[in-house]
Amino acid sequence: MRIAILFVAISSIALACHRPTTLESPDGSINMTFELIEGSPVYSIQVGDRIPIKKSSLGLLLDEDSMVSFDLLGMKRFQIFEDYEMVWWKNKVVTDEYNELIVSLEAKTTEKQALDIVFRAYNDGVAFRYVFPVNDSDPAFTWIEDLSSFNFADDYTWWSANGERENLGPLPLSNMEDPVYSPMVIECSEDLYIGLLEAAIYDFANIRFKPGNTPHSVQCDLQGDSHGQQGMRTSWRTIMIGSRPGDLLESNLMVNLNPPCQIEDPSWIRTGTSMWDWRAWGYTAQDGFVYDLNTPSHKRFIDFAAENNVDFLLMDADWYGPEFSSESDPTQANQKIDIEENFRYANEKGIGIILYLNDVGARKFGLERVLKQFHDWGAAGIKYGFMRSSGQDKV
Repeated sequence: MRIAILFVAISSIALACHRPTTLESPDGSINMTFELIEGSPVYSIQVGDRIPIKKSSLGLLLDEDSMVSFDLLGMKRFQIFEDYEMVWWKNKVVTDEYNELIVSLEAKTTEKQALDIVFRAYNDGVAFRYVFPVNDSDPAFTWIEDLSSFNFADDYTWWSANGERENLGPLPLSNMEDPVYSPMVIECSEDLYIGLLEAAIYDFANIRFKPGNTPHSVQCDLQGDSHGQQGMRTSWRTIMIGSRPGDLLESNLMVNLNPPCQIEDPSWIRTGTSMWDWRAWGYTAQDGFVYDLNTPSHKRFIDFAAENNVDFLLMDADWYGPEFSSESDPTQANQKIDIEENFRYANEKGIGIILYLNDVGARKFGLERVLKQFHDWGAAGIKYGFMRSSGQDKV
C-alpha cells in the first residue's frame, strides 16, 4: 500500500526571498540542493561529506524561447513508502521509499509558461523530471533542447554503452567529445560511483549524454524535437549512486521510477533464458556439424535447451530473409527453414520459440497481420528490432 505524506507546502508569498532548498534521502546519506540564481534553476548533489555534482543548470528550450529564467511560485514536499511485488525482476519484493520536492516555476517569457521540476531523493540516487501543468497559456509546444546538466567536481573516469559496439571507457571526462548512449557510469573515487540513466520514457524523445559547456560537465542530449502539450511529463533524468560498481546493478531505482505494470493479469507472461541462433552461424561443432540458419541447426539448439533447462530458442535476424529488405516477408520463413516443423519439434520438447521481427517487415506487411501469423505458429515471444524513426516518433 502506498503511503504519501504531505510534508510541507510553501506559498509564493513566503518565497519572496528564496534560499537554497535541500532534499534529503530517507537515510540521510544523500542531499540534493535546489536554488534559483538570478532566476536560473540549479541543483547540486552531496554524498556524505563530498559533492560529486556541483551546481548544475536546469531548463528547457521550447520552440525558440529558452525556459532558463523563472519566478518561483511555490514548493511542495512528500514522503513516500511502499512495498510491492514484481511479476519478474531481480527482487520479488521491492521497496519504494523516497522524499519528493515539487518546485513550481513560471518562465520569464512572454508566454509565462508554467513548469514544475519534480525531484526525488532515494537512498541509492536522485532523479528529476519536468512537468508542464495545465493553465491558461498556449497548450502546445515544441521541445527543442534539454539544458539539464551534470557538473562533476573533477575530471572523473567514465564508461558508457555504445550501441552494438564495444562499450566506451575508461576515459576521463576531459576526453569526452561526442554524445554517448545511456547508461553512462562515472567513477568519482574508489568508493563512489554514479550512473546516469533515463526512466519512464513515454511522451518525448529519449536522451543521450554530451559534453557540457563547462569543464567536466555532461549535458542531456535530446534525440530530436518533441511536440507536447500541457499536462505532459518528461522522463526521469536518473542519477544512481553507490559505493561500488555492484551497487548500481543491485539498485531498484530504475524500476521504482517506472510506473507499475498496466497488465491486469500477467500470469500468461513466461520468463526464462534463451538460446540464440545468430551467434553460432558458421561454427563447426566437434562432431563436424556446421551451424547455419536452417532447421537442422535449430533442432540441435532445441535439443540442447531441453537437456539443460533452457526455456527458449531465439530465431534471430534473417530467418525470413535479409532483415533490411522490404521484400522479406515475416509471415514466411526462408527456404532453409521449415518453420512449422521447428514449432512442432520445439513444442514436443517443451521449448518456446521467440521470433525476430525487423521494423521494415512490420511496416511493409502490417504489424497486426504479422502478429497473427506468429500467434498461429505458436511463437512464445518477439524480438523487435531496428525501428526506422528517431526521437519522439521512435519512443
